[in-house]
Amino acid sequence: MKRGVEMRQGLWVLLGLWMSAAAVADEVRVTGDRVSLRSAPSLEASLLDRAMRGDLLQEVSRSNGWVAVEAPAYLDAWVAAEFLTNGVVVPKRLNVRSGPNRNYEVLAVVEAGDRLEERDRFHEWVQVIPPKGSRVWISESFTERVLDEGEMRVELEPVGELTAALVEMLPVLSLTLDERFEQGVAAYFEGRLVRANPGLYQLVRGAEVVCLVRGRADQLEPLLAREVAMEGLVYRIMSSELAVLQPSRIEARGRE
Repeated sequence: MKRGVEMRQGLWVLLGLWMSAAAVADEVRVTGDRVSLRSAPSLEASLLDRAMRGDLLQEVSRSNGWVAVEAPAYLDAWVAAEFLTNGVVVPKRLNVRSGPNRNYEVLAVVEAGDRLEERDRFHEWVQVIPPKGSRVWISESFTERVLDEGEMRVELEPVGELTAALVEMLPVLSLTLDERFEQGVAAYFEGRLVRANPGLYQLVRGAEVVCLVRGRADQLEPLLAREVAMEGLVYRIMSSELAVLQPSRIEARGRE
């Protein structure tokens, strides 16, 4: 009984991983071929360049199905030559544009003293590597969040009164990544979805546990006890021999 009381007082329930959809990722990976990079979050916005499958982009923000990212180094960026001296910005503020003309979109605004890396010149304009803060937009449908190669971060929240069933639950697994393995590997699994350790689910096939699953509870709970097929990225953690799957696509098999 004493052990149960201690667990009721000290047990914490896992709410979410850094890789969950509610969190903000540092990077996104492009999942399509020749995906448009645009000047604004709209299909009507100017096409600035294209990103290739597997490209990693630094996420800035999200809006209505679009992801704002730092402009990649290969993107065209231009400033008026008269306002640049030996690569250093002269005026108090200077627009960095997507082309060598004042009619092109502004990618960023730099300030006096900022240094820009020159690439080329065209008439009265200088082509530079996009400075930090240059923002472009990509459709969210063609990106996926990238999990940090360090420790998976978790958010914990204390719970109040626990039932006897919760007291006897499996322990919370440490989610430190195992550096001996390659992380974020694409994988496909099939099996019956059941609950596992707090915050995790698992796929089972007969008496065999196929893998652990980490995803959004509102998407996974309705699929409990059903046969499913999942594809996504696999991570290996120190506290379990089982792979942890972060699903990007789930297909329910059979009838409910």
